[in-house]
Amino acid sequence: MQNKDHQTKNVLLAIAAFVWWGLAPLFFIMLNGVDALEIMSHRIIWSLLTIIPAMWLLNKKNKILEIIKTPKLFFGLIITGFLIGINWLVYVWAISNGQVLETSLGYFINPLISVALGIVFLGEKLNNRKYIALLLVVLAVANQILQHGSLPWVSLSLAFSFGFYGLIRKKLHVDSFNGLLMEIIITLPFATAFLIWKYNIGENAFFSFQWQINSLLILSGIITIVPMALFAASVKGIKLSTMGFIQYLAPSITFLLAVFVFHEPLGSGQIVSFSLIWLALVFISWDALKGLR
Repeated sequence: MQNKDHQTKNVLLAIAAFVWWGLAPLFFIMLNGVDALEIMSHRIIWSLLTIIPAMWLLNKKNKILEIIKTPKLFFGLIITGFLIGINWLVYVWAISNGQVLETSLGYFINPLISVALGIVFLGEKLNNRKYIALLLVVLAVANQILQHGSLPWVSLSLAFSFGFYGLIRKKLHVDSFNGLLMEIIITLPFATAFLIWKYNIGENAFFSFQWQINSLLILSGIITIVPMALFAASVKGIKLSTMGFIQYLAPSITFLLAVFVFHEPLGSGQIVSFSLIWLALVFISWDALKGLR
């Protein structure tokens, strides 16, 4: 009974993390008008000032010196730090420019990109269901190209940056908190330098002394770290197949926000692409269920 309660608690924590991520556009849309690079820079700085006390409260041991002394870990986290930085930047830029649907599509594609990366870099074997799923993703992207005459770069940037991030982090033996802390520390000098430059040219939003904007920029650290903490607390006590289903909550919520809250146009071409992705996810989920049995 106690084990069942523990499993239920972890499932609820995971659901809370992905619901939080799904609702995040509601927060970042309030920063509309602030340079996306400036938002990302503040996100890095305030995330650092949030994660350190969070680790102390959760009794997480700080292993930064150990990481720095381990070249494989240190250089691996340099790469993942820049990958997550690109992911955050594209995400914030897309929301600021009315492309929330594109972010939703990107995170729907992400699990399928992870499957493809597993084949190429980890030598994982595919069955027919996964081959069909990947083919459907290719068709979805091709349809977007035909509709718009260009690559859906926002969706693909989000999917590939997070896909490679997950791939590299899978190979690095470091816990979520210390890994994220090191990634933030690595990107901190660039974020600080950018904000100093913005201040020197008189375009730093934080020093415009608008308390609403300043409050939101400070809160960006909490908005970033809280779902990571919820996810980290849940991931070791939950089945991977269960987590696979829960992760679709975030892009599903974002999709609903884009259509019904932000009123982004959903054309027939986008409906076709989303339908192909959802069908691909049916095949992936079917495969996960078979594996579970």
